[in-house]
Amino acid sequence: MGLRERNRHNTLVVTQRTAIAMFVEHGFDEVKVTDIAAEVDIAPSTLYRHFPTKESIVVWDEHDDEYGPAIARALQDRSPFKALRSAFVTVLAQR
Repeated sequence: MGLRERNRHNTLVVTQRTAIAMFVEHGFDEVKVTDIAAEVDIAPSTLYRHFPTKESIVVWDEHDDEYGPAIARALQDRSPFKALRSAFVTVLAQR
């Protein structure tokens, strides 16, 4: 993983952790995206580039980009359920 991708990944992780802590402390509806951006010291537009909605901050998973290709490979010779299971196991085993 190159420097740009590592920086992007770190921004996503820090943003999600910070946002969830803020949601727990203040409540989801009370926390604004601009509050999260200020807390992690990024512009709101940067936050929206990574997370198009406030809800997407909560459901993002650091392996999201890896699941799609793994599922596509697994679907070539398996049922959908077995393909999903295989893809998740493959991606998570790489960590």
